[in-house]
Amino acid sequence: MSVAVTPHPSRDGQLLYEWLEANFRYFITADLPPVDSPGRCSVPTARDRVIPTLQALLNELHPIDYERVLRFATGERFQEELGPVEEECRCRWCERARERQEAEMQTPRQQRVRDVLVQTLADQFQHPQWARSRVHDSWYGYLRSAVRIEEPAASTDQFPKPCVNPAFKNSRAPLRFFFGTEERLSVYLRVVPPAWPLLSTLLGPSPRGEDAKYPPDVLKCVRMVAAHVGYCSLAPVSLQRKVLEWTWGAPKIGWTCHALECELPRPVARTSPDVPDDWIRHKFGHALNQLLLDALRHKCPVNRGLGMPLINGLFGNVYVKQIIVGNPYVYFPH
Repeated sequence: MSVAVTPHPSRDGQLLYEWLEANFRYFITADLPPVDSPGRCSVPTARDRVIPTLQALLNELHPIDYERVLRFATGERFQEELGPVEEECRCRWCERARERQEAEMQTPRQQRVRDVLVQTLADQFQHPQWARSRVHDSWYGYLRSAVRIEEPAASTDQFPKPCVNPAFKNSRAPLRFFFGTEERLSVYLRVVPPAWPLLSTLLGPSPRGEDAKYPPDVLKCVRMVAAHVGYCSLAPVSLQRKVLEWTWGAPKIGWTCHALECELPRPVARTSPDVPDDWIRHKFGHALNQLLLDALRHKCPVNRGLGMPLINGLFGNVYVKQIIVGNPYVYFPH
């Protein structure tokens, strides 16, 4: 398919998006002659012309502009596979992430960006209500605005040391719960602090320039770190089981993961009368994700002293499920 379009100057993502949309609507409704095919003639429908029209329009753009349009259309940067959390790690999470990254690298990045852009524009131009570029200030758009912020230089000695607060003994909030007794705090200090340097590495420095408007997906990075800590040797299974028994409940016989859009490796099948350690690791990965998000949301100096990066945009209890001790149905049903 060939189309003739008016040459355009180099413009920002919004103007390029509007240029593509205007030309798309013009050509998609234009009268085209019948298309000859073996044995018959047929007239392509508007739906048949969507992808060819978009491909022809994108041919008029410089490949550098693809990502600028995609950022405006989705409100976020192009999501690439981040790979393993630690390069040499062989845990179930990192092995799977490494395989996804290697498979992705088989296709040049420019082509991957273009493929995603074509599908995104096809969805948005056919269903304008799906266009996220026009709802950046909406609730859903703000949920993804979490971003690492510039941290003032400070020594860990300037922050208060972790200590027990008896008032938190019966708290149902994840972070406060673990600061309620000496035993819980000792477990917290073995589980959470090892995650902070890994998260800082994934996030990188505070984004600047155009990247500041489209920061990395903080929530995805937190999920990756929580899964890695659950599946690698940083937190022993006995410790993970204790955390779950205190909070969201350890898996029992017949347990299945009911997390929406679960990205963790599929739990292994049970081959003995006992609950597999893999089930513990899987559910702990979800639980640790909640605990890390609660700590990031509060930005308390104690966790800053433990190495926690400062994240702006995590607010309220949107991300964090409360704990009800002794109730196995609070987190994921058994």
